[in-house]
Amino acid sequence: MNLSRETQEDIRRFASEEAGKHLNSAEISYFERLGRKTGQTKDKIIKKMSKFKLTSQQTMEARDDLTLYMSDHIADLVEQGHTENEALEMAKAALKADSGSDQSADIRDKYMEYFQSRNPAMDEAVGLYYGGFSLLGIIVGAVAGLLLGLNVFPGYFCLTLIISIVVGMLVGVACAMLKHASVAEKSR
Repeated sequence: MNLSRETQEDIRRFASEEAGKHLNSAEISYFERLGRKTGQTKDKIIKKMSKFKLTSQQTMEARDDLTLYMSDHIADLVEQGHTENEALEMAKAALKADSGSDQSADIRDKYMEYFQSRNPAMDEAVGLYYGGFSLLGIIVGAVAGLLLGLNVFPGYFCLTLIISIVVGMLVGVACAMLKHASVAEKSR
């Protein structure tokens, strides 16, 4: 079923507002457990993490998931005989993070499962791959740039050096992305 542009825009707006709230609910439970283990208060952790939540990749993925879920829910309601506007309002009420509905609880449970299954060591390892490969690429690029700039293109030394470093860094990031993909595939 095709929804009107106005309804699709309302869905996107709603998903943008509510996805962060759903993630907040899931993360709070995770951080409460973490707080018990480490003795830190959840407020300190939430304050440090809150600045990253609204723009994080996780929030954007949650928004997209909520948009798809909400579109399907609205389509089901319209098929049951509700108007598109009625279905939109019903879906908003049911999918709000603080609504207490079964649909909202299902979404929250899905996010809680995601956060509980995350391995911080994996994130750190991936970050180290990016840093290491990028640094290695810069070093190889700098050495290549020095050799090329001094021996092959002495009149364009600075330009040769800069281009070699940029190319080296890009190759390093590309290698890190390949390693990231293999690590992600293995962790499934």
